Amino acid sequence: MKKLAFLLMLLLVPVLLFGCNKADEDTKDVDMDLVGAWQLEDENQIEYYIFTEDSKVRIARGTVYFEGDATFVKYADGSRKYFSNFYYMSGELNYTVEGDTVTFDDGAGTVQVFKKADYSAPELKIYEDFNSKNPLVGTWYNEEYNDTYTFNADGTASYSMDFAELEYASHIDYTYNEQDGTIYFTYDAGAGSQQITNTYTIAGDVLSIEGSGEYIRQ
Repeated sequence: MKKLAFLLMLLLVPVLLFGCNKADEDTKDVDMDLVGAWQLEDENQIEYYIFTEDSKVRIARGTVYFEGDATFVKYADGSRKYFSNFYYMSGELNYTVEGDTVTFDDGAGTVQVFKKADYSAPELKIYEDFNSKNPLVGTWYNEEYNDTYTFNADGTASYSMDFAELEYASHIDYTYNEQDGTIYFTYDAGAGSQQITNTYTIAGDVLSIEGSGEYIRQ
C-alpha cells in the first residue's frame, strides 16, 4: 500500500512550487473570496485546488488528496497574499480574485490562472458481498511512517499519512472487502474507479499488510 501512496503522490504534480517562505505569523484573517474549489485553466489538468475556511489548501483528484496549512489574506489596500510551506503549493505569492478567476503571481514571472469550480469526491460503490463483521474493522497505526488505515463497518475505508518534514498530509478514501486473507481496495484517482489487492495477516493487535508494514490496533 505504501507503493500506492507514493504512486499517487507522483500523479499529483506540484504545479505551484515557488520555494519555501515562512508564513506571516501576524496575519490571521482568511480571505473568503478564495475559499472554495478552483481548477487551472488547462484542459489536461484534473486536480482541484480547494482553499478552506480553516486555512488549509487541498489538492484533490478523485478520492485522493494532499493537504497543508496556508495563510491567504486580503489587506485593507485590496492587495492579497498567500503564504505556505505546503510542498505542492509553497511560497509567498501575490494573487488577485476577479469574479470566477484567481491569478497567482510569484513576482518573478511565474503566473498561474485558476477558474472557480464545483468539486465533490466521486462516490465509490460498496462491495455487494461486504461482511461488516470482518476482522479489519477499526483503526490501525504505523508509528514508523506515521500512517493510518481505518476500516469501517459500512464498507468504506481510508488511508492517511502525515509527511511532517514536507508539511503536508496525504489521504485516500476507499471502499473495501476482505476475503481469505486478502483486502480488496477500490479508489478513484480522477480517472474512474480502480481496484488493488493486498494480502494481510492479523496476530493479536498487529495487522501486517503486504507492501506496507505492521500496524497496531488503536
